Amino acid sequence: MKDMYKNGFLNFGESYIKHIDGKYGNNDNKLTADEFVKSQLDESIQSELSLNEQKAMARNIFEHLDINNNGVADKKEVAAMMSMFDMSIGHNGDKAGKIDGKIKAVDYNGKALNLVKSSTEEGGAAMDSQMNIMYNFLFGNN
Repeated sequence: MKDMYKNGFLNFGESYIKHIDGKYGNNDNKLTADEFVKSQLDESIQSELSLNEQKAMARNIFEHLDINNNGVADKKEVAAMMSMFDMSIGHNGDKAGKIDGKIKAVDYNGKALNLVKSSTEEGGAAMDSQMNIMYNFLFGNN
């Protein structure tokens, strides 16, 4: 079951990278900070934040997404981020409920707010912690 779950999110991560890189990048199947920021600015809803504030927030989210700090988000890192939206997984990677790989709107909205909060020092530390937990749950130690 865990392999099916992991592979589902790996496929999701790979598709996400391919979409963002194809639309906002150079089609090299790598997700850079600039490509991520462009996608977030283009695909986000209207915001009361200035353009510079929106860019800074998107770049901050990318910095938390890029677990190994190499400037590129790979499919494992994206899979770990996407799996955070599945609320059936507990904070320690344990089963809080049935692992179904389904991301419900309420789950997405709650976690999306956490991504926005990651622009604060406290929120960023919490996101780093959860990203590492999910990465380790799916792929072992990073």
